[in-house]
Amino acid sequence: MHGDVLIVGLLLVFGCVAFLFGLVYLAVQLLLGVGRAIGRLFGGRPPLAETPPPVRRVCPNRECRWAESRPEAAFCPRCGTPLRPAFDEPLSPV
Repeated sequence: MHGDVLIVGLLLVFGCVAFLFGLVYLAVQLLLGVGRAIGRLFGGRPPLAETPPPVRRVCPNRECRWAESRPEAAFCPRCGTPLRPAFDEPLSPV
């Protein structure tokens, strides 16, 4: 008899904990969704489909011709020359 009460009590406690966890999870998801919607209303970062592709940067040094796809790279890792945006035209000699 005491075992049945213990099992029912444990089930009740774990059920309540799971229910409260679910409520907290849903509340957080709701707040995140509202935050995203407000962010879209007031501008913010555009979706990934609207962001332009990163500009490939190249070293203008004719002997080096290093190409770098990281947008934060400012200097050539080989020779130290400042990188410039790559265009379809050939590299100019330096």
